[in-house]
Amino acid sequence: MRSIILLFLTFIFINEGYTQETDRSPEVKAAIDSVAKYLDIGDFTEAEQWLEEARARLGTNPDGRDYFNLRYNEGILLLKKWQLESAEPILMECLELARHSADSSQLVMANAVMSQLKAEQSLHGASIVYGNEALSYLQSSDDSLHYYALTSNISISYMHDHDIEKSLQYAIAAKDFYKREGRYLELGLTLNNIGELYREQLKDDKMAERHYRQAIAMNKSHGFKSGLASNYLNLGLTFDSFQQRDSALYYFKLSEKIRLEIGDVGGHAMVHNALGQLNLRNGDIEAAKDAFLETIRISNEHKIYPGLFYGNSGLGKAYFKSGAYNGAKKYFGKALDTAEDLDSKVMIADSHKSLYELEREIGDFKAALNHFEAYSSYSDSIRMKESENEFAELKTLYETDLAHTENKLLKANQASQNAEIKRQQIASFGLWSLLGLVLVITLILYIGYTRRSKSLKKEAALRQELQTHYNTVQRQKEELNELNDLKDKIFSVLGHDLKAPLTSISSLINLMNSGDIEPDEFATLTQHLDKETKAGLISLQDILVWSQAKAGNGKIDIEKLSVSSVVNECLKNSQRQIENKELQVSTNWDHAQSIQADKNQFKSIAFNLISNAIKFSPKGGKIIVRTFKDSIGGYFTVRNEGEGISEELISKINNSHKVISKRGTQGEKGTGVGLRIVSDFAELHGGYLKFRAVETGGTEVEVFFPSQKSSLKVSA
Repeated sequence: MRSIILLFLTFIFINEGYTQETDRSPEVKAAIDSVAKYLDIGDFTEAEQWLEEARARLGTNPDGRDYFNLRYNEGILLLKKWQLESAEPILMECLELARHSADSSQLVMANAVMSQLKAEQSLHGASIVYGNEALSYLQSSDDSLHYYALTSNISISYMHDHDIEKSLQYAIAAKDFYKREGRYLELGLTLNNIGELYREQLKDDKMAERHYRQAIAMNKSHGFKSGLASNYLNLGLTFDSFQQRDSALYYFKLSEKIRLEIGDVGGHAMVHNALGQLNLRNGDIEAAKDAFLETIRISNEHKIYPGLFYGNSGLGKAYFKSGAYNGAKKYFGKALDTAEDLDSKVMIADSHKSLYELEREIGDFKAALNHFEAYSSYSDSIRMKESENEFAELKTLYETDLAHTENKLLKANQASQNAEIKRQQIASFGLWSLLGLVLVITLILYIGYTRRSKSLKKEAALRQELQTHYNTVQRQKEELNELNDLKDKIFSVLGHDLKAPLTSISSLINLMNSGDIEPDEFATLTQHLDKETKAGLISLQDILVWSQAKAGNGKIDIEKLSVSSVVNECLKNSQRQIENKELQVSTNWDHAQSIQADKNQFKSIAFNLISNAIKFSPKGGKIIVRTFKDSIGGYFTVRNEGEGISEELISKINNSHKVISKRGTQGEKGTGVGLRIVSDFAELHGGYLKFRAVETGGTEVEVFFPSQKSSLKVSA
């Protein structure tokens, strides 16, 4: 998936606004443009046919630019088909052609695609070198789409080279540019890459999930289905790391659906391979086999050779894990054949390792030894190839730098000889020449100093911006921890409020089954059970309405409510607690018999405040519920007698959105979630929740509802 994103970003600066000279042959140009078009949509068969047509039209004495473009697209085709070793000499030839022609656009293209090749070969140091070389040839400024397309790719190479700070710095700079310029497609890709950085390198799955969801929102709102499919797949992998299999499967299925819609057969195969790996890890062998078989079917149909390798390898592991060794041997063998066709030493080594482990398990130690020797040989070959590649890169860079240095020395010697001849011919102007040289040197030093200062200032600004982003991340992490604590308290409330009625139901069923229950006792128990069940349903309804509002899915419907009707219903549901404490409850609606509010949310506010008053009232105490109005709105208050509430606790409640709880007068436990719900509902109405101590003892809680509040869509 990451390679698709890298290639796409490479094509941005080639296809969007990077000016090149018109080719001399319109027929060749048309054929090469067709190759590029079919490469872009992933139709390799058509691309190969147009490539043959372009070769035929090129002739024996082609224009240099035509030949470069032909070889460049040929290398891109092999790179997209993941035939890296075949692509490398062609792309190196393109680089040599570009260096020979000194054409800046060709130098950018060749170095950029070499950076991509090295990234696919996991030679990330070399990828960074080629990427920066491409940047040095850019004719546009460092605040352009071309610049940030390249730095986005280099950021991923820095990530795999374990330079996390520079990777994040480049990625954030690109993200800010795309956001500022309204480049939403590139912004979604960059958010996805930042999520990859957090998931793979920083091991911060929560921050990875956050960036994937931002990318999903961006791609959804602008209809970028390909990016959305990649986001869903990555989010599924993140949930897989959480061991949340159902969520992972859900997002894999979303990714699969979109890839089918847009005809992304490669991505479709990728999703089924991920499903196979997920089911294999979770022990669902049959589901894993089905997924790997689908990967193989799609890859066979569309000639996706890496997909054939991974599908056969995964299917072999599924058979191995289930003890079906013949099936495992068959599919490991097919994976090895595909790896040899691709000439991928890494895949060949992996296949021999799987076959070695299989033969050792079967007990065929001779065959196991043969596969182990092959595995060791290819592993050594891979390490040697990496060393050779790194050495070749250093050699190429050294020779390039040496050529630049020799040119500079040659020019300097020629200038010195000309100056000496001129001084000999015009001796009288020697002093003026010396003064002119001093002035030139001073100007060069001044220019160098100015550029250095600007560079240092820019670096300092980027570091400051990175620190700002880091502080934002830390603050958001603290907010997430607070929300997680709130979630735990909500589960505690639900567990408590639902446990009692469920326990009572279980006990009643046991009594009915045993036949040891009288009709009167049955009526009493069902009446008691009805009250407990209604109380549990009220709590569940409160939290459901509140969670919908916080998620942005709720809607406030303001209407004129009868206060007495709502409060009487709440008192009826709390009758058992009132009787247990022998409380006296009085109401006063003389100054406001109705109130403008959302019915469900006002019920929740009234029930939670009355429950809170009961909880903190002493036995035999009084509770007063009343309403009144003024010119700006209505007020709903609940007062209870008792110890009262301290000024310190009132200040905390009135000035904090945190969950604060305290035990009741008879040791009743609390979570503080009810007051949080009341506070949030009051704010959604444009009002407030306020606590104050009563001089004679006790506490009065006031909720304000502003008048003329129209219905609105909640945004959390």
